Amino acid sequence: MRLTLHLITELLAPRPTLSLGDTRIDDDLAYALLSYTSLASRQMLRFARSLTSRLSAAEQRRLTSTLTQVLTQHTTRTGDQHPAYRPAPLRTTARHGLYGSNLVLLTVLFAERCSAAELFPGSADPPGAWHRHCLLWRSAMNESQWTDFALSVDVQHTWDDEGRAFEISLRSELGPPPQPLDMNWHFRYPQGSGSPGWSRSYWDELWHKTAVSGGTNDSVMRHALDPVFRWLGQAVTVFSPLAGAPASSLAHDLLELLLAPRMTMSDQELGELYDRALQGTRLLMDMRHHQLASVVHALLTAFGQDRGRLPGGTHDDFLLLLAQLIQLVFGDSESVQPLPVTLFDALSHVLASHQPLVHALVSAEDRALIARHHDPTNLTPE
Repeated sequence: MRLTLHLITELLAPRPTLSLGDTRIDDDLAYALLSYTSLASRQMLRFARSLTSRLSAAEQRRLTSTLTQVLTQHTTRTGDQHPAYRPAPLRTTARHGLYGSNLVLLTVLFAERCSAAELFPGSADPPGAWHRHCLLWRSAMNESQWTDFALSVDVQHTWDDEGRAFEISLRSELGPPPQPLDMNWHFRYPQGSGSPGWSRSYWDELWHKTAVSGGTNDSVMRHALDPVFRWLGQAVTVFSPLAGAPASSLAHDLLELLLAPRMTMSDQELGELYDRALQGTRLLMDMRHHQLASVVHALLTAFGQDRGRLPGGTHDDFLLLLAQLIQLVFGDSESVQPLPVTLFDALSHVLASHQPLVHALVSAEDRALIARHHDPTNLTPE
């Protein structure tokens, strides 16, 4: 590590003055040394921190600036000026990834905190550039190295005057869980946007891509999420924002409603969770999506334990949604577009399975409508 720090400080050496245009920083020795292994192990980072603490604040600022320049010029590196030094038979792409990740670690080490815009100053989308570089770095490492690297940094999704921003810092050994996600940030809506919500149709592609990548750790995540994709897949890419609050997916909110301990939430927080879930459910109703039945089942299951805690407006909106569902399923087919038979059957079964709760909530007219449907002389919709 002392040799690494020596080579990095050598990058501050004055460059020739009689040259035209920008002069490339000579980092060939640093590339030869830092492109074969990752610096992200805890012991190495702890040692690096002790060494860098001896540098003055001015030196650390100059090194931060120099390293970001080196990271930029490294993206177009095509040669190796020290081919005789080859401690391991690594692919060129792996060496590029390891070197880039080490430059970033050193930059964050000297700066303590930096933004993606500072790391990738020429990028029109610095957070996107961070993501693409992470893919390169991960492909260059084995699973243990990638774990060390990922656990060595913390990231924060933020907003600035230009829009979405992204900050990177070194992680403490007992760091907090990752920052909760705001889908407004990822889909480039303003912070706190209160739009009507949005959806995407490629949830099944997300599922398939986790299978193609095939790593053990990713497959563990996919295995846990398989039931979510199978029964709530479209809800993964249906998003509901509330004005002044983060946006989240319908699947996220349903899982929170089913799994989160209620003592951790205030009545207002619980109400906001239902408000988003109801908004997302209406988007799914408009789509006539076959997974609507699974969503309604989850909502009714959660509402059975929460009905006494919800704010009045949220409680009334839930009853309105339930009435709309009953009209959708059992209403006059001349005034309501008929449902696909599979969705009709699934929703009928869900409402029947929650019959005591449903009958306690809906009006006498809606109860009569459901009863008429169960008359054996009635026909199911085509």
